[in-house]
Amino acid sequence: CTPIFIVAIDICCFKMIYQKNKAELIEFFTEDGLQLHGFLMSKNNRKAILFIHGMGGNFYRNIAIKMSRIFLNGGFDLFSTNTRGHDEVSKFLIKRRKKLKSVIIGASFEKFEDSVYDIKSAINILNSMKYRQIILVGHSTGCQKAIYYIYKTRDIRIKAAILLAPADDYNLQKEWFGRLFRSLNKKAKILIKKRKGNKLLFDMLKERDVLWSAQRFNSVADLNRVESRLFNYEGKLREFKKIKIPILVIWGEKEQHAILPIKKYVEILKNNTSSKKFGSLIIKNADHGFRSYENQVAHNMVNWTKGTIKK
Repeated sequence: CTPIFIVAIDICCFKMIYQKNKAELIEFFTEDGLQLHGFLMSKNNRKAILFIHGMGGNFYRNIAIKMSRIFLNGGFDLFSTNTRGHDEVSKFLIKRRKKLKSVIIGASFEKFEDSVYDIKSAINILNSMKYRQIILVGHSTGCQKAIYYIYKTRDIRIKAAILLAPADDYNLQKEWFGRLFRSLNKKAKILIKKRKGNKLLFDMLKERDVLWSAQRFNSVADLNRVESRLFNYEGKLREFKKIKIPILVIWGEKEQHAILPIKKYVEILKNNTSSKKFGSLIIKNADHGFRSYENQVAHNMVNWTKGTIKK
């Protein structure tokens, strides 16, 4: 654990104890053997919110932590969990043939499709604790992971999905890199073909302060990859269309990663959903991270869920 990690957990634990609520650091292994951590905040509710962080985020420094008091008082425990894409570069333990070894993943190297293992294992944890309802919440790239999980597994334990700022990563990268976008993806494909998908594309540092491997960049830059097309608002949204459970989408009015007007995003999702209980909300003056508006967002999430999901 890093010092920052320890301090963050200590602060959260202190707050939860002070509020006479339970707080528990949970360590678990995914089906493919990767060790992950999450933080469960509990008031002995029978319903739980499973929060999936965005690209390079983590379970202890995110908007859900700031919303936790409202969730707990509103009847929902909160399980905020890491995925294998937490932080930019991270060291993990992985179990192979009953032995543990270290691997480097993080947002720079993760394979998007493997997020299914992460979410499924977190749901299994909650299921083992007898939660009756699980609401899957994603923020930013966590939205792609949440929708992909539901699309891929049809997991009946998920009663609703809440998407906080589901940005269009494909078109966003395309705009950021301009003419460099195609050449970067061409280089990424060549490296992948040579089985060097984990090689870093250092060229990107000239334009953006990020470290991405070839396969990670290709995952958002190639429309043949599921991650890039999940919320490509110029595309068919074919995975999103398959989701039939209740969906709530919340945007900040001042979303800094928007290519189109926010109302246009809402309209596109509304016209492409198969959910009979689709809701949307735009938070005035809020940005991508909903800074200073966390309480407003949390209250809306709780109220919508209570009014939508059958007991």
